[in-house]
Amino acid sequence: MQPLKVFISSTYLDLKDYRQTAIEVVNRYKCVPLAMEFFLAQPAEPSRVAEKEVRECDIFVGLYAHRFGFDAVKALFPKMPPDRLWELLQGLQQLGLVFYDKGQQQAVVYFQARPAPEKVVTLADLEPVIERYHHLIGAGKFDEARDLYRDRLENPIYYQLANYNLQIELLRALFPEGEDHPPRLQKKAEHCLSEALRRCRSVNLIEVEPDLLLAWARLERKKAKGKEQKASSTVENLNPVEEYVKEAREIAERAGYRLQLADIHLFCAEVGLERQKENSKKQKEKTNTNSFLGLSIKEHLQKAREYALDVSEYAHLYQSTDPHFYDGVPEAAMLKRGLTEQERIDNGYWVAYQIALALEQRLAAQR
Repeated sequence: MQPLKVFISSTYLDLKDYRQTAIEVVNRYKCVPLAMEFFLAQPAEPSRVAEKEVRECDIFVGLYAHRFGFDAVKALFPKMPPDRLWELLQGLQQLGLVFYDKGQQQAVVYFQARPAPEKVVTLADLEPVIERYHHLIGAGKFDEARDLYRDRLENPIYYQLANYNLQIELLRALFPEGEDHPPRLQKKAEHCLSEALRRCRSVNLIEVEPDLLLAWARLERKKAKGKEQKASSTVENLNPVEEYVKEAREIAERAGYRLQLADIHLFCAEVGLERQKENSKKQKEKTNTNSFLGLSIKEHLQKAREYALDVSEYAHLYQSTDPHFYDGVPEAAMLKRGLTEQERIDNGYWVAYQIALALEQRLAAQR
């Protein structure tokens, strides 16, 4: 096991002896101490270097002199009511995360940021992290809370503890206005989609990529619709949308993901219908601008219906030498006699098929 990295933070001159003691204790426990005096000269600002090192460490130890009182804590959490802030400090003390040296008016605050995965056996092993999560929510730092949940709580709670109710409870905290409102997050959707796509590609999770790219295309389309555009620039502004949809379609076709392909062609048909409606409002002649990715609206809807069908065949089943292997299995009997067209619709991506039919009716009405 790699030794734990411990970051030691404090002012230097007035707490020099305390820092040295902390470094000696860290070394005594076979950990690696990190302190600003150990850093070499770097072109980046010291605060950014320190922040990077803190995020990469396993334990953070803060040494604060007598001037670090309640007013200083309020400065850290300016939006938190005083009574809630006092409860927070008392809770940290009860959890063993805050120690007060009454003789020296010294507070040593530390937070073990990353317990080893093998130590997460019970919920008690995650209590410090969960407490930190709630503190971030109380301080209005919803993005940091979301990152903490993703990096340190999601997998242990889901896979090791299987505590799904706790997952729901923690995630609900990101929706202070209610679950019928968006979460109070500041990071843009593009950042989240980019990070999700990067992680998928790092582990070759290709089955998720078409859905992410299509979601990105929907986002770009929504952004384009929210802006006042000139008629001459309509096609040009669809270029980002078309690029994401094209990549999603190429991946889905290469991998044979029929359900994703149905969704992709439905989206293309929706874009075409919107553009056709815009052109009719502006009393323009019908042109080729209603096509998308080289196909007309009608062709996209036709492909969506084709991909939504169940294409299963009896030959796709395991071919056993036992002639009675599939006796009593109604699905096998259905495949053996051959699926009817209605059965292929009912057993396939039924929702996509019905959406395609509805869009075909809308297309006919616009004509």
